[in-house]
Formats: sequence, structure tokens, C-alpha cells
Amino acid sequence: MEDNFICAICLEVADAAVETSCCHHIFCESCLDRLQDNACPTCRARYTATPSFLARRIIGGLEIECIYNCGIKLTRSEKKSHELTCPKKVFSCSAKACGFEGTRDAFLNHLHTEHPDALLKGSSKLFEDEVPIDASNPYVNNDRIKTLYAAGHPVRLGETGKYYCMQQLDGHCSCCNGYCGPTNGCNCSSCMKKDVDVRVLPRGWLVNRDGAPCRKGTTGKYYCGRRVMTDDRRTDGYCGPTNGNNCRACRIIDKKSTTRYANVWS
Repeated sequence: MEDNFICAICLEVADAAVETSCCHHIFCESCLDRLQDNACPTCRARYTATPSFLARRIIGGLEIECIYNCGIKLTRSEKKSHELTCPKKVFSCSAKACGFEGTRDAFLNHLHTEHPDALLKGSSKLFEDEVPIDASNPYVNNDRIKTLYAAGHPVRLGETGKYYCMQQLDGHCSCCNGYCGPTNGCNCSSCMKKDVDVRVLPRGWLVNRDGAPCRKGTTGKYYCGRRVMTDDRRTDGYCGPTNGNNCRACRIIDKKSTTRYANVWS
């Protein structure tokens, strides 16, 4: 799953993910900001970059391990807040001439017993940084706030970043169980339309079953441009981006683009 959100510059999961207008690959916002020219690192075309809110939501939901080895399961979106208060983190007292160090509970007990006056004096500032949730923000990571629909059915993001309504697929599908989702695989034409609409993809683009945007190359085949074909000696490891062999997910799009997904852009 993480492989779909690797920044091609730092080769880490994208931080504050942005998407390029040329090939729609994902990068760290800070990595692109450091580039000296306006050529895309992947396809070398000129581009503009916009925040990929969909990618940010998915990346934020990916599970990671705490750097302090506390054993608590957390997601990337919880990382910063957790690390501030992790029970295994060692805190240092900032009071003058006090060299106390200890984990969270010991540190709180130290403040309570050794510096109660300082705690009371600073208590009015404890909650200044709290900000209420803005339910009008369409990118708030809370499924209870906003529900999207496709063809009258509620849809949810799957682990691929595609939308799924869990209804029966329109048309035969030999690679799936015949249903749209619920978490991965092919989706129905209505959910595919939701995919391209939410991502604001250029006309003619589709999203393959792995969740990668893809478009027709000079061969008439669909290509996503990902480096997922390293075992195919006939390629340079990449699916396209404009010709040559394509990956399995894009080969499925080749077949479905003239049947199930034929009217997505009509």
C-alpha cells in the first residue's frame, strides 16, 4: 500500500503530499519546493503542483510503529500528537538547576511535587492551541461528517484510495468477486466517475485497480507510470509512461475502458 505513495525524490512516504499536473505522481511538498527547475522529476514535463487531499487522507490512515517502542498502534496522522505525549518518551525538566529526566508519568509526578506553583501559573495557557473541528471542510478525516454518493449509493474510500459502493459490478469481471469493493480491486462505473471527479483528473484519465491514475499512451494502451515492472526484462521497470508494455492493473483498464468505463467521460 505504501508503495503507491512514495515520493520519487526522497523515496519515503510523501509528507504533505502534492500531485503534479503532468503525470499525476505524488511527491512531498517540501521536496518539490527544493527543486531548481520546473521539470517534473518523473516525466520531465513542465507542471504545477496541487495538494493531493485524497492521498493525504490515505497516508494519514497508514499504520506505523511508535519511535519510542511503546507498543501502541497508531496511524501517520496521529504520529506527531502521540510522540508529544508517548508514555515511553523521556522528558527533561526545563526549570533552572533541575536536571530531572523521566518518562511521562514520572515527569508529571515530578512537576506536581516539585514545581506546583509553575503549573498553576501556566495553567491558563494549557488549552490555547485547541482548535474545534470544522465540519464544513470537505477534507476533514472523519467519515461521519461527510458522506459521498455514487448512483444513489453511499461510497467509501478503500485501501487502494479508490471509491467503492459495495454494489454488484456493472458487467462481468474475471479478476474480482463481482462486487464493487468493498476495500480493493475494480469498482463500478459510477465509483470510477467519483474517482476521477474527486481527483480532478484530466479528460480521458482513469484510475486502475491499484489506485493509480492512468492514461492512454501513444500505443493506445493505458499507463500509470509507476515503477512496478522490475521483473519484466522487456521494460525499464516502469509502466509506460507513453509506450511499451503496461502493468497488470493497466491491462485490465485496457479491457474495461471500452465496456464498463466507456461512459465515464461522456
